[in-house]
Amino acid sequence: MATMRAMEVSRPGADFELVEREVPQPRPSEALVRVHGCGRPEPKSDAMLASAVAA
Repeated sequence: MATMRAMEVSRPGADFELVEREVPQPRPSEALVRVHGCGRPEPKSDAMLASAVAA
């Protein structure tokens, strides 16, 4: 099966880490979207997201 790279926060307070995952198979009412690049609007947005995930 094909794999993809993803950024993951594995536990509250942890840093983001790059992981390999199998590409999910969408259900009939879903769509699978390939993202070629992603930017962030401000440098602290990743830290803010990680703290929100930890809460």
